[in-house]
Amino acid sequence: MDRDPARPQAAHRDIETPAPGSDRYLPRARAIELIERLESDVEVETVALIPPDTDLPSNLPDLAWLPENVRRNKAGLVVISGPEILLALTSPFPVPAGSSSDFTELRKFAARRRTVAIVLLRLGAYAVGVAVDGKLEVTKSDTRYVKGRHKAGGQSQRRFERNREKWVRELFDKACRDAKERFAPFSASIDHLALGGDRQVLNSFMKRCDALSPLQDRLLPARVAVDRPNTGALETAARDLWSWRVHRAPESSATGK
Repeated sequence: MDRDPARPQAAHRDIETPAPGSDRYLPRARAIELIERLESDVEVETVALIPPDTDLPSNLPDLAWLPENVRRNKAGLVVISGPEILLALTSPFPVPAGSSSDFTELRKFAARRRTVAIVLLRLGAYAVGVAVDGKLEVTKSDTRYVKGRHKAGGQSQRRFERNREKWVRELFDKACRDAKERFAPFSASIDHLALGGDRQVLNSFMKRCDALSPLQDRLLPARVAVDRPNTGALETAARDLWSWRVHRAPESSATGK
């Protein structure tokens, strides 16, 4: 990408990228600002948008410096390369295919308005909400008693297991009803479903909650990290879902030395 010789060129260290060989998270607004500053101030040869489950293009620089889980990120990868810079960016949202010498498609992808339905669930508590561009529009959280362990055996143990199954069903059904109610006004605009909590618990919940079946094909691949589901956890989830992770190559990889 040619730069305007009349435009003052910003030093790479002034752009909000990580130090060479490291990475950092950027909220959506700052990630967009980074993209715009790279577009205006840095000579870039390739902006590659690589969808999930896609081989890395052969024309890219060597990305062996990236951790394996980043190179094979379940949502895809964005690689920005130029004579003096090499970045890899990940987003929770699935990356579309695209490769060019300009930032047009990347800007559109980063700035796209998105609506995400969120379900955070652990045995004993849940929180559901809808976020639009990182801002929560509706929320609902609650708790439901689910005892975790029982030391006695025999009939007492079997009785406890039956009771526990009942408690779990009641928790799932209540969370499902609240999710259905909160998501309904946004049904025509929900782009993605994000889940947070224990994988087995979430799998069992999704099997029982028919109301969320239409959103299965919009499920984001990465689970949201959550300790205790509540409104605060939803706020953190909404912030993190719109955050980008930016990896910068070591100096030797960026310059090809």
